[in-house]
Amino acid sequence: MAPVAGEEPGMTATRRIATAVAAFVLLLALSPLARAEGTEQLVQGRSLELVSVTSGGAETLAPGDTMAWAVKISAPGVEDGAISRTLVVGGDLAEHVEVSVEACAARPASTTCPGGTSLLEGRGTPSGGSYDLGSQAATDHQWLLVRVGLPDGTAEDVQSLAGTLSLRARGVGDDLSVSPGGGTGDESGGASVDGSGGSGDSTGGTRPSHGTSDDAASGSGGFDTGSTGSSGNAPADQVPLGFLAATGMAVAVWLLAAAAILLLGASLHRGRRALTRNDEQDEDGTP
Repeated sequence: MAPVAGEEPGMTATRRIATAVAAFVLLLALSPLARAEGTEQLVQGRSLELVSVTSGGAETLAPGDTMAWAVKISAPGVEDGAISRTLVVGGDLAEHVEVSVEACAARPASTTCPGGTSLLEGRGTPSGGSYDLGSQAATDHQWLLVRVGLPDGTAEDVQSLAGTLSLRARGVGDDLSVSPGGGTGDESGGASVDGSGGSGDSTGGTRPSHGTSDDAASGSGGFDTGSTGSSGNAPADQVPLGFLAATGMAVAVWLLAAAAILLLGASLHRGRRALTRNDEQDEDGTP
């Protein structure tokens, strides 16, 4: 790239470096915004694999709000068998919400389910109620999009209630459950649907809560997204693992951004030194 007329070569190089570094910093800053659409966790059993992607708003639901939760169910490497699927809604909020589920032909984008097939549409349930979502071949990699909404006009006392949500997959020797914000692990050893006693590998997730959420004090209902036990009595240092994973990613991104800013400062300093040397050479008449 040729220097602009009247511009020192050293300054041109410095500006090119500064532009590149600034673009890198901007990319880093935008990365967490692109991922803000969902917090993703992986839950693995011996054969089954669940990927959970939770949108914002799961913790608090106001009248007219809808939360979206996508779950991928698959059994990598398994060539035969079937996987059954069940959605379980619990807590005092359960009977006041409307639940719908779609099977998607590809990974959902936000609240859109590509090639969606309705499995459940706008139904309520008593606390502890479950929905049979049918089954899929073990060779399928199936995405399900769960939507939970609080209808307009919901009474104020309902808005202080809390609920739990989990999806259970059984088949090919595994029994796994996952909740928004985290997984409950392998339940094939005889554990109940809430995941107690599970022995599987839950990567980046925690077991769902069956206690009272702190949302009750804040005046808005919502679904627990992964706290352990009764969140109202949990020690301050017991932060849901799913959110730790998201926070850790943000910290790493901003550390990289800080390093890029330091690189920018060093580049500008070198550019200024080059210009100073050029000025001194011009004054001395040295080539």
